[in-house]
Amino acid sequence: MTLQQAYDKIEAAGNPKDFFGPVANKDELQDLFREFSLRFHPDRTQDKTEKELRTKFFQILTEMYFVGKEQLDNGSYLNPAPKSSAPTVTPTATYDVSDLEKLKPRLIFTKNGKEYKIYEQIYENAITKIFVGLCGKEKIQLNVARESKYNDYIMNEYEVLKKLSHFSIPVPLAILNINDELEDDDKLAFVMTAHRGDTIDEIMKKKPYGIDQRHVTWILERLFENIGYLHSKCVIHGNLRPDNIVINKDNHGVGLTGFEFCVDEANKPGARYKIMNKFYSAPEINKTIRTTPDTDIYSIGQIAILLLGGNVQTGELPASVNTNLQRFLRSLIGDHKTRPNDAWKLWDEIRHLRKDVMKVPTFEKFDY
Repeated sequence: MTLQQAYDKIEAAGNPKDFFGPVANKDELQDLFREFSLRFHPDRTQDKTEKELRTKFFQILTEMYFVGKEQLDNGSYLNPAPKSSAPTVTPTATYDVSDLEKLKPRLIFTKNGKEYKIYEQIYENAITKIFVGLCGKEKIQLNVARESKYNDYIMNEYEVLKKLSHFSIPVPLAILNINDELEDDDKLAFVMTAHRGDTIDEIMKKKPYGIDQRHVTWILERLFENIGYLHSKCVIHGNLRPDNIVINKDNHGVGLTGFEFCVDEANKPGARYKIMNKFYSAPEINKTIRTTPDTDIYSIGQIAILLLGGNVQTGELPASVNTNLQRFLRSLIGDHKTRPNDAWKLWDEIRHLRKDVMKVPTFEKFDY
């Protein structure tokens, strides 16, 4: 099987069995995973075009492998459930204000004395659909529950955002029920301000081998500042992943989204996590343990490894990464009993590492 044939097959596969074939146990699955990994690993070529295809294949292969292991554990490998009808969809288009003004709005409504025009859907996940819109000359977003049974998540996000006030966090503008031509059910929705920039997920599609470590240090600095603020308000984000972090390359801003699963009043005994994100949620997380700040710290560490072109499954980092930075990041993804939990202290540490140890300039142009 050639690389292209393997890639075409795994792209078309609806589940691990479609690609790996029937297996009796996890050992057989692991043997097949290793065989494909060794044969088509990105490091086994220096050709740029081939390396990109190998990287795409390896990423899908790894995801298939972990899904297959879970299916073998729960007995569904040979008879998997159909693929979800609500997969995570990354934004397909970036709209400027001038672009939107040329389009016909799908919905126009007035709330709190302001007129909102809603245009195209740009994102969705299992809970929410997000549409881009305008309020005057300002770009906004409309977050709509996928189904009415998810209204509580929308209300949770809206209520938490209302009590927060930070430049990295969207401002909620209005809440409403959607039961018109935009959607066909009585679903809760709210309007909020929109971040400017690209998600880390979008950036990594353009830079699949990672970005310069000097830029990763200032992104970390901003993230610790943002999460430090959240934690000071007793809020655990709980959903930090590449598609929920927006980078503005022009002003080095870092914005947060994806608050539908955040945990408010996380210091109270009954506070519990609401989601588990493979690779980005701390491994000890489940829906029964109490919430702690260090789980957001773990997510930041994993995201930094991704940004540097490392392996989020193993924690492996490129040898070119500064040894002090490597040591710092490994502490973020360590065992939860020793993992740091003070984001502000980590903010101070990364500032020192960036300025005094790595000698990174205060502001350096970021292009990707």
